[in-house]
Amino acid sequence: MINLKNDKDLVKNIKKGKKVDESLCELVNRNSGIFIKMVNKYSNKHQRLDLIGDKEYYIYKAALKYDESKNVKFSTHLGVESKWLCINNYNLNKKRNEIDLSAVDNFIESDNLKESIQSKDCIEKILEFTDSHPDKRVSKIFELRYSDGHNNKLKPWSEICNEVGLSVQGSILVHDEAISSIKRKLKKEI
Repeated sequence: MINLKNDKDLVKNIKKGKKVDESLCELVNRNSGIFIKMVNKYSNKHQRLDLIGDKEYYIYKAALKYDESKNVKFSTHLGVESKWLCINNYNLNKKRNEIDLSAVDNFIESDNLKESIQSKDCIEKILEFTDSHPDKRVSKIFELRYSDGHNNKLKPWSEICNEVGLSVQGSILVHDEAISSIKRKLKKEI
């Protein structure tokens, strides 16, 4: 009767390879609440579903790392492991977010398209955001400025404003507001 064993015995079974499926299932049933509580407390809503969806795997990994000699209950060990899993996951995603936003900044601030285009994915992602922007002038401004480049240079604002029907300053303001909007969307996605 596997359900009569304590957590330490279940972990021993998992480590020794005895009745692993039954032992893990019982361990997950007993400790899912702790894992979910820690994930809800230490992760954002974007990470939460992925982490909870893989809770059996993370509880299994915690069981393998559990050291009985430290005189700590398995549930406490799982709580600490879950907390660090969330924190490390958050920091990893934060670094990805910084990298993506720096690519947007490099793309926007460069005068030479060859220097600014690190990957076509960045351009396509930016143009995708501008196509869905509620202000239809944004899409036209970005297309003129970045897609219609001539000799790998950005199209000058003086030419863009004539085609869009705005002043130079008006075109730049619409452009800069769209950049802020793109950055906000990228932060939410990542």
